[in-house]
Amino acid sequence: MFHCTTGKDRTGWAAAALLTLLGVPKETVMADYMRTNDYTLPQFKHAIDDFVAAGGDRAIAVAVFGVKPEYLDASFDEMQKQYGTIEGYFSEALGIDAAGDMLNVLLLQEKALASQSQVIQLRNARLANRINLHLALGGSFDAAPAASQ
Repeated sequence: MFHCTTGKDRTGWAAAALLTLLGVPKETVMADYMRTNDYTLPQFKHAIDDFVAAGGDRAIAVAVFGVKPEYLDASFDEMQKQYGTIEGYFSEALGIDAAGDMLNVLLLQEKALASQSQVIQLRNARLANRINLHLALGGSFDAAPAASQ
């Protein structure tokens, strides 16, 4: 999780860039970015209303506290002009080898899952051993537990 004060400028770009790197379609990235207005504008309603009451233009306040598609489009345009691709941006501007780092994350996830699987297998083996020991000592298992009296 990552966030900032209003979650629209740096955070909005970070989320949009990461989603794009992961292959999310541009229209989905834009729709997600535009949802920012659903959350931030109500939070700043009082400030916007105060600004308007003092003679300010509501459109200016909404532009400052909200987002517009043009903001994200301009960011992507500049990224493309400077770095060519989203992968180039991550590699050159951020120093992140996206493909290599993603591969490392996938390998770590695979190791974690394998470790989890080993733990489950060990627990199952211990349970089986306990059951076998119980049966070897003459124990049995009823189909249904006896009712308490």
